[in-house]
Amino acid sequence: MARIVLTTLLSIMSLAVFPASANSSCETEIDTKSRYLSFMAYETHPIAETNDSTGLRNLEVELTKMWSRLARGLATAVNCQRRVESDSLLSKVLSLSPISLMSQSGRPIQAVSDIDSHEAAPSDSLLSLFRDLDRDSSAELFTVLLGSFARKPAAESFMVGLGYSPDREIERSEARMDTTMVMDIVYSDCSREFDRAKLFILPRELTADGKAWVLSGLFYSHADAQRSLGRHRLPGKRKAQVIRLRFTAQVLRSAFPLI
Repeated sequence: MARIVLTTLLSIMSLAVFPASANSSCETEIDTKSRYLSFMAYETHPIAETNDSTGLRNLEVELTKMWSRLARGLATAVNCQRRVESDSLLSKVLSLSPISLMSQSGRPIQAVSDIDSHEAAPSDSLLSLFRDLDRDSSAELFTVLLGSFARKPAAESFMVGLGYSPDREIERSEARMDTTMVMDIVYSDCSREFDRAKLFILPRELTADGKAWVLSGLFYSHADAQRSLGRHRLPGKRKAQVIRLRFTAQVLRSAFPLI
């Protein structure tokens, strides 16, 4: 319920700032939650009203900006979590009273309480510990590598063989944050909510070996990624393995393709 209220408030704010696009925009966000803090990176982007080349080109420009800001927001969330974990006193304080933070359209970090009076407001001294952690646009996460292929069609066939379909994956998304994880990461837009990065293809131009990778999940902690290995039953002698992955805007766009 709290998330619905917050999203509604943000939507009202975006209408006030962008009234001309009120009927043709999509609200998009990446949310993270740990025992210490929650973080929301909130964006809006226009929806193409025509299929002409100019309209589609303009839409692509806006989507590129949006994914860049979302990547910066997720990197900020990762930096905030690591900041807490590096300070035993801060960890103890926030384990008793977690903080809720957010970023919107490239603006500085702010407390969710700034726009939602139902949220407890953190002290200025506490908030100041996170103020300068929003300068990165990428960070290192973990993922599960299921296979690598010389060509994208082979990777797509492999995913189908694992039972993948976009509709089925969205239906399996749980409509709540997973508190058993060190830090849960979910994506929401106009077509779905609480969507986690499940099976996705990382294009050859984004991988270290120039092959198309079939990946599963984006995880903050190695332990969470390791626990997910049991979900995968691969054909033949293939074995799933946990790898480090530095995400960028392009990686996020691959993990959460627009529908």
